[in-house]
Amino acid sequence: MSMANKVAIVAGGGRDIGRACALELASKGANVVITYHSSSETALSAVAEMEAMGVKALAMQADLTSQEGVDACIKTTLDTFGKIDVLVHVSGGLIERIKIADMSLEHWHKVMDLNITSLFLMSKACIPHMAAGSAIVTLASQAGRDGGGGGAAAYATSKGAVMTFTRGLAKELGPKIRVNGVC
Repeated sequence: MSMANKVAIVAGGGRDIGRACALELASKGANVVITYHSSSETALSAVAEMEAMGVKALAMQADLTSQEGVDACIKTTLDTFGKIDVLVHVSGGLIERIKIADMSLEHWHKVMDLNITSLFLMSKACIPHMAAGSAIVTLASQAGRDGGGGGAAAYATSKGAVMTFTRGLAKELGPKIRVNGVC
């Protein structure tokens, strides 16, 4: 499968699963923008690896839980590449295991913002720039299906929301834009 001349944003592409997704897209010929929160060293090394494959790549630090961070990502992508063909949304995380009885509302909102609000904001910002045949891929978690382990109820709830959002977005955008989730 060739991704030549395609432009992909990998939200949370600075490390681990996101980094692997970015490298795979680049290996197929895609130009790639990766966002990261705090993993600049691995994000920059991913850019070097992608450029060695002969594609264009860039990494940018971004807070994707804020409209300003999302807007900066989209502006940079469009200014650099002129289009968006793929959004892979990997951004997210557990943050910390806290049981509901001990959880603050602030922690609840932080987990929801990191895992689902960032997906909403990135999807909403990318969609107007995506042509027919574009794709959105979301990453959820088995925790979204089974409730996660002790102290992970907020995380599991947010990942369940990712799965439901993905299904709803697929119904809204398909068949023009494919939307799939990986759990």
